[in-house]
Amino acid sequence: DTVFLKLLSKGKFLSLFSFNDELKERFYVMPADEHNPEELIYELEKTQSGGTRIREIFKQQLYTLAAKAGRLSEGLDWKLKNASYTRKSLIIIANSINGSGESNAVNGKSIITRPFFYGGAGLAVTDLIYEGAPEWSKASSPSYNPYFLIGFKYRPNAYVGRYSIRAEVSVISSSFKTIANKTGSYGYVPPQQIEDTFNQLTVGVSLVLDYNFINSKKIKLFVGGGFRFNFSSYSNILYVNTTIYPTYNRTWTDPAVNLASRYYSFSIRTGVQFNKRMECIIEYNPSTGSSLNTSFQYWNTIIVGGRIDLNYFINPN
Repeated sequence: DTVFLKLLSKGKFLSLFSFNDELKERFYVMPADEHNPEELIYELEKTQSGGTRIREIFKQQLYTLAAKAGRLSEGLDWKLKNASYTRKSLIIIANSINGSGESNAVNGKSIITRPFFYGGAGLAVTDLIYEGAPEWSKASSPSYNPYFLIGFKYRPNAYVGRYSIRAEVSVISSSFKTIANKTGSYGYVPPQQIEDTFNQLTVGVSLVLDYNFINSKKIKLFVGGGFRFNFSSYSNILYVNTTIYPTYNRTWTDPAVNLASRYYSFSIRTGVQFNKRMECIIEYNPSTGSSLNTSFQYWNTIIVGGRIDLNYFINPN
């Protein structure tokens, strides 16, 4: 029969066509220096044992054309090995061989440059660590608070998909209370107690690099790390110093505690993405130095924390 082939992709090295018959959609490829399209072979073959096996000869055909064009690369090799006999998959490979970018000709959108936007919420645990004044015994409780974020993920190689770069903006409100005691010595240094409370509202901007060590269409397991820049404001600051003499107590308050409005921390994380749209992340933020500058007269304080949250992708991966 004489039929019309639908042109799917055309470029410097080859053209890709398709045709639907009563059995399946067939695909054809024609090198730029030839005039006769060749069918890409994908078929079911009977074995001697009575079973069947799939013959994906089209992968070797495309590999040969890519080698002839001098377009073989690690990314293209990965695409060929994982290619399916579908219009979308074959258009991606044809465009890669032609060097016409990584655009998806089915919908005209660029896959490689498209960011994936998401939002999420979870639980954050924040704690204070104190440095200096070893003669003081200090006790503080971690702050457990809700955590909210928005962000986007960008994959430099959308098809291999092992690495991704993320940028996130997060908001957390924390409440802290610390009690410190010093025994002292009567007649020389009286015993003292310090109680410090304050609320902290922090907006964080994170830059993270993730690596998918399990990378399938249904599930991705990843680890990552990066930096978080924190911008904090404070409220309800109360600093109470009680000096206990043998016969009376003396108490005064000093709200002018020197708290840092800007500091940074590391981000170490692991997570799982499932069903393309959902992911769960566990993150730890170790300290990087004095986050709160000489909060008391006797020591410096730094902030450490962690979080667990559930994110939802607005546009699926």
